[in-house]
Amino acid sequence: MSQLKNLTWPMVEEYLKHSKSIVLPIGSCEQHGPTGLIGTDFMTAEALAEKYCDEHRIIMAPSFNYGMAGHHLGFPGTISLSPETYTKALIDIFNSMIYTGFEKVLIINGHGGNVPFVQAAVSQIKYDNKDSSFETYLENWWKSPSLENYQQEHFGEANGFHATCGEVSLTQHIAEKAFEKIENTQFKIDSNRPKHHPLSASELKKYYPDGRMSSNPGLASKEHGAELERLYLDYLKERYKGIIHEL
Repeated sequence: MSQLKNLTWPMVEEYLKHSKSIVLPIGSCEQHGPTGLIGTDFMTAEALAEKYCDEHRIIMAPSFNYGMAGHHLGFPGTISLSPETYTKALIDIFNSMIYTGFEKVLIINGHGGNVPFVQAAVSQIKYDNKDSSFETYLENWWKSPSLENYQQEHFGEANGFHATCGEVSLTQHIAEKAFEKIENTQFKIDSNRPKHHPLSASELKKYYPDGRMSSNPGLASKEHGAELERLYLDYLKERYKGIIHEL
């Protein structure tokens, strides 16, 4: 009992007799510097969600792999939804969950740019239905306390804000084969950061010409990734016991 795609509707109906929880991984398809995978944001969210759901027998919805990444469109391979489209798509997804019997969704997010639009989608649902009791829990995996502490201890300021050591480490762990032809490179950290946000695609390319944002992903390793995964699964186990899962 894990991935929704592998279940039939009677199986879901039976599941809903004892649990109203579902997990939705979300991410983005966008550049992550010269040595980071374009799929980083959805790959990390999906991998963490799948392991959590397998352990606690919770249904995982298919990963929503496209996000609000317009500011990264200056780099080949980035595919973005507009803010309006992304928000409306989330509203449709959540309303479908509600209509078919789910009452709680844990959203495991791999892309910071998605956050305001997830919040807007949930706010719209609550506005449209003043009596809604649909519970949403948004988790930006890299922001959990134990992971923040680990990244600060091992990477410090070199972790940066995009193409971070942490997210590159996690992808090296979960997609080791994809890195066989990617040379590990040490990068100089450029502190030339813009004072305003959000950035347009041309502005981001101007300030961060290779796609990194104040990071040195050369410090990443699959060993760090394995530890980040372990810490996050431990965090979810404690944080959501009795809320999303029971065991």
